[in-house]
Amino acid sequence: MNIIKLITGSRDAVYTEQIAERNAARRGMTSSAPADRFFSSYQRNLCSTVISGGSSAERAVVANGLLLQFVREGYSVAIIHCGSEQIFNVSPNYPFTAVMPDGQALRCDLFANKDTDELVDMLNFVSGKVMQEGSKLNGMWSLISDILAATDATVDIVSITDFPCRNVSEYLRSLQNRGALTDEFILSSLDILNSMSPDVPNVAAQVLYRLKDNAAMMRGSGRAVSLADVLRAGGAATLNVGFDSNILMKELIFQELIRLSRSNRILTVIDGLSAPADAKSMCDYLRSHAPGNSFIYMGSDVPAMLNDQPGTLESITTNDVNTVVFSHSSNAGRKFFSEYFGEYWHTVMEKSTNQTRSSTSIFTNSRTTGSTTREERRPVVSEQQIRQLSYGVALVSAPALKKRGKIKFEVKDVSPC
Repeated sequence: MNIIKLITGSRDAVYTEQIAERNAARRGMTSSAPADRFFSSYQRNLCSTVISGGSSAERAVVANGLLLQFVREGYSVAIIHCGSEQIFNVSPNYPFTAVMPDGQALRCDLFANKDTDELVDMLNFVSGKVMQEGSKLNGMWSLISDILAATDATVDIVSITDFPCRNVSEYLRSLQNRGALTDEFILSSLDILNSMSPDVPNVAAQVLYRLKDNAAMMRGSGRAVSLADVLRAGGAATLNVGFDSNILMKELIFQELIRLSRSNRILTVIDGLSAPADAKSMCDYLRSHAPGNSFIYMGSDVPAMLNDQPGTLESITTNDVNTVVFSHSSNAGRKFFSEYFGEYWHTVMEKSTNQTRSSTSIFTNSRTTGSTTREERRPVVSEQQIRQLSYGVALVSAPALKKRGKIKFEVKDVSPC
């Protein structure tokens, strides 16, 4: 073998290897990491997480693993979904279920045990959403709250939505005949009712009818507990809104969570809920979650789910929010996450061969080989690489730990869907 070729070949191989190592370091992606190390990292650094792509089983494996870390650290949990059966092995007795720290399962009701001010605020929010009536119905909502309190009635979704707004006078007289209310209270209530605009009772009835229809999953028998009481006690609530299109319930839930997050340590798991243009509360919650609170937002294509709320995904996939990306079928999803992982300078080595003829002989030629390098921008993760991710394999970015790479999660007993 030509010794010169051997030497130059070895030199080229070393140089090629050095360039490959340099490119890998610039790209900044670990080739693989064990899933248990990923989950255990949350014990040291609890972070909000976006999980996008793959099947529901793949996403659930990640969500359940993360959720357990938060529960061990004493977080209360609110899971909002539209039919998931795989998050934290949820098998609720009611669509809206509360599991208290002692293991007792109760019906969860956003309206349970609300005082007058809280109830009026919630019903004003509902009326603004369904009929754009706003504070016009303030007096009616206050009157309903006062009557329920005076009769020691349970304040919950059932008593509120079943209230006979169109027949308040007759209802008051029937209570008076049963001795449930004093004459003084009856007269005061009738004065308040008569001071309202004549259309208020009918408008209020329409609002409550819409609420009753959208909040059917909250109704039921048995003791009800409020979401506030569940989270303050350190329990867990699983709230099934039925359909992703149930905007009113999604808005009510996130309005309540925004209020509660100011004074509680809460992990909110949001599974499969999109944010259309007229539903901003969920995005407000994701963008401005209070210190000490975290979220897991997951779905088959998160970029598409937040497409109608420009800037939301960009704002939540920054700073300390981790991202787990499984395979995506949509071009938009692949494009977003390829851009999310960014670009790096890639060194390309190009070999060249020159052949020259000697000036002293027509039979003597010389051949020389060499190489040159150039720099070009390449995606850290290409769209094709995201599309071709194997089942159970995800790309993970953990900005707070300054780490990103590929992880294989064990998805057991559930076939890909």
